[in-house]
Amino acid sequence: MKNQQGTPAGPQEEIYLLKRDKVESERLNEQHKFLVTICGGSPIHESIPKDRLFSIADVATGTGIWLNHVSDLLKNNHPTDRPRYYHGFDISDAQFPIPAERGSIEYSVHDCLKPFPAEHHNRYDLVHVRLLVAAIREQDYKVIVANLVPLLKPGGYLQWDDLDLISFFPPKEVPQNTSYFETMRLVANAQISLGVSPHVPDTVYQAAKTAGLVDVTKHDWRTADHPELATTTQNWVFKVFTTMIPSALRKAKLVTDEEKVQQEAQRHLENVKRAFFVEGVVPNGVMGQVVARKAQE
Repeated sequence: MKNQQGTPAGPQEEIYLLKRDKVESERLNEQHKFLVTICGGSPIHESIPKDRLFSIADVATGTGIWLNHVSDLLKNNHPTDRPRYYHGFDISDAQFPIPAERGSIEYSVHDCLKPFPAEHHNRYDLVHVRLLVAAIREQDYKVIVANLVPLLKPGGYLQWDDLDLISFFPPKEVPQNTSYFETMRLVANAQISLGVSPHVPDTVYQAAKTAGLVDVTKHDWRTADHPELATTTQNWVFKVFTTMIPSALRKAKLVTDEEKVQQEAQRHLENVKRAFFVEGVVPNGVMGQVVARKAQE
């Protein structure tokens, strides 16, 4: 029987502060378009040759929204008579599309901290990962990248998109004694106390180098470069906090009574709401993309 979080497959469950329910699935699908816009307008980095992609894996796939976008993109913009294969992996199946809505995309429950089954080795032209900042301890990125490398065909690409946690701290013009800064510090400290990386793109970059991948590059995309998306950025961060703040309070054990957790969470959310939608603060965060390639044999 599945629990409320779906079928778990490993230790990430211990530090993950977000939910895996219908509301969170809807939020993930909404944020996909926003993140793609921030990261240059395409789900696949421009340095990766799209006409050479025939087998694609998405690790930590969630709802599969990235795979769906890529499938449509390649079908419409890079048509071919050669069949393409898509596979999504996640530690939980709670957010997978129902079978009737999966199309040709396959899904598997798998903990990326463990080696992948042999049938997936040397199979993929592109392996994609996105947003494990809230789920993985800093020390485990090397393990994950080492587990991803065998999935790649010789010459295959790894693309990892993730947030720099510290970059979302308030800009210098926001006084550090404000209630908003208090809330940001709560979330960041809760994450860091659980062992997550404060600079995931840098951590992944080094892990890719250590794993022997070649042509490793890192590309930073800033929300501040898209002033037309200021309101979208505010709404995105606010929705993330709506889920993360109660979890952060529980993890930090600042309050133990659940009723008080909800009361304190509401106070922090009011801090964020006032900063964003009254005072006009716009988070200036960095989304980093690491692109690397497996050497040709």
